[in-house]
Amino acid sequence: MSRPSSPAEAQSSGGPRPQRVRTYEIGLDGDVAGLVRSISPAAQVIGSPVCTVLWHRVDDADELYAVLDALYAMGISPREVHEAPAGARRHCEVRIDGRLGDAVLRQLHWSYRVLQTTIVRVRTSQDALRSMLSELTRTSRLDYVVSV
Repeated sequence: MSRPSSPAEAQSSGGPRPQRVRTYEIGLDGDVAGLVRSISPAAQVIGSPVCTVLWHRVDDADELYAVLDALYAMGISPREVHEAPAGARRHCEVRIDGRLGDAVLRQLHWSYRVLQTTIVRVRTSQDALRSMLSELTRTSRLDYVVSV
């Protein structure tokens, strides 16, 4: 029996289908750089930035604009602003690089949490990525995965 001469011929003959290798960026909650390195030495840990996440249920857009204006007045520029679709009371979230001080947080009157996200880049196949994520998510929450 002869070997297939092309991937298409291998696929049509029932042989294994070659996997495309891509570069992925992965965000994981917490400082899990050591865990990432132990699971996948080829993965590159880009950083572990801290961010403050403010969130609140608002009745109208004016409440969101008021907190954004207060932040800008203090010289703080949000990294991201997320709003749930319009409705009776919608959830809004504002992400800010770094950790805000207690005085600022009290002045804003919004709920908050401080997150640290480990950002990883890895060049791998989808199957190897699934395996890696399966191991990582046993001890950390997955924030995002994007193909870059």
